[in-house]
Amino acid sequence: MKEVPLELRAVGLVEGAGPAQQSQIPEAVLRSPYPQTAMVYSHLCQNPGATTVREISTSTGIGEDTVRRVVRYLRRKGVVRVRTVRQGGKEAIRWVELRHEQKPR
Repeated sequence: MKEVPLELRAVGLVEGAGPAQQSQIPEAVLRSPYPQTAMVYSHLCQNPGATTVREISTSTGIGEDTVRRVVRYLRRKGVVRVRTVRQGGKEAIRWVELRHEQKPR
């Protein structure tokens, strides 16, 4: 559990943040089975509004498939809102944004 907050600090998400600010990071991000979750969450925090999987991938250097997995995980946990479309019988992520009513857990 101590390794993930260090990763969050490394990507600049909580740089200079005190314990009170760090507690505002959703528990789903801290407990994620995907190490890249902190980078995706950081990108979403630094770029408010809707963004695409490709933009997240380009900005963070994480592959698009991994970004999709992380986004699906964050969606299940209620951290992000996702707009999807059906393409070729599959659900494709059109855009992603942080939930504005996200509360610390």
